Amino acid sequence: MRLLGRLSSFALTVLFDCTAAVAFLLAYAGYNGEGSVPLNLDRAITLDPWNPDFLLRRGRPEDIEKAAALTPRGSAAQIALAMEAESNGDLSAALAHLREAEKRDKTFAPLWAQANFHFRHGNWPEFWTAARKGAHLYQGDLSALYRLCLRTQDKAEEVFSKVVPDRSAAVRQFLDVMGEDRRHAEAIAAVDKLARMARPQDREFLAAYCEQIRAAHPALALPLRNRLSERGVIPYPPLDPAAGRVVTNGGFEREPTGTCFDWAVPRSHDLFTRMASGGGIRISLSGRQADGTVLLSQAVPLEPGRRYRLSYKADLDELHPARCVHWKLGPIRSEPLDSSRGEWTFSVPPTVRNPVLELVARRESGFTRAEGRLLMERVDIRPADNDLAAAR
Repeated sequence: MRLLGRLSSFALTVLFDCTAAVAFLLAYAGYNGEGSVPLNLDRAITLDPWNPDFLLRRGRPEDIEKAAALTPRGSAAQIALAMEAESNGDLSAALAHLREAEKRDKTFAPLWAQANFHFRHGNWPEFWTAARKGAHLYQGDLSALYRLCLRTQDKAEEVFSKVVPDRSAAVRQFLDVMGEDRRHAEAIAAVDKLARMARPQDREFLAAYCEQIRAAHPALALPLRNRLSERGVIPYPPLDPAAGRVVTNGGFEREPTGTCFDWAVPRSHDLFTRMASGGGIRISLSGRQADGTVLLSQAVPLEPGRRYRLSYKADLDELHPARCVHWKLGPIRSEPLDSSRGEWTFSVPPTVRNPVLELVARRESGFTRAEGRLLMERVDIRPADNDLAAAR
């Protein structure tokens, strides 16, 4: 027992001494406890002269050479040597190091370094080769590579065809970059490719992207929406303003999504909506909602200056007072809804270029705010030009 006690005491003493020694060495190297990089690289390298990460971080030419020798299968040191050679004007040596980095490391980093090198020196065939290989190899975020490619003289469509691989995540990243730069008009080929892939997450992304385009480039939104319809990405038929088909989900067969010209339902503590079991959408109002609260809205591809007739079917029996809800399109609005079926004939103001139809709750003079429930079962809009011609 005495022997075991002495051994335990000795082991604890050794452990304490080792811990103290490690703490001393870390303090000497200047570790601050917040990461793995010492504050004093000179001291750290003195303690651990074979650490390639420390050597590369200090970055002296002899450090980089030593790090390269220590990492025969790594690319970081070769890339650092290439940058050193390039800064000294030795482009041949720089390129040789970059090629050696690619041989040693079959990941994205050497190809990304090559693409940047060739971009800086205008070696475009080599640039596109490195960019394409890197994009097809790397499974992570390619946004930086796409942005570099888009800085060339090539058009976005050419960049897409040259570089973007046939992976939905890679295509979505390209579309995100184009959307952030408001270059939606140049991204139609990418939209088409993603629509052909048609995975569930792709459908949601494309529907939201269509809404981005509608807000930024209204003229492009309808062709894109119809293309998504034809591809089966959205569950609604194409819209055709010339033929009078301008309302999406007019029978409220599906829950509104707020994208691709579908109905949008605003979020509010004083407004609650749910789909009715027998069809339509039921809207409940607390009576505390702000005056002018939008209950439903939908972008509709109407022609400025043209005459239309809106028809609806609704149940207003549980809404009090009923005469406080009306349709609105830009600066014009209908009379308050006061029956289960009704119509509103209107002409689209010439100044309205991106029409949005809204169902609005507004307190009329002499009435209180609306409270209760209404059921909207169907909405349709048709051209009414013939009515005007007949009246003449």
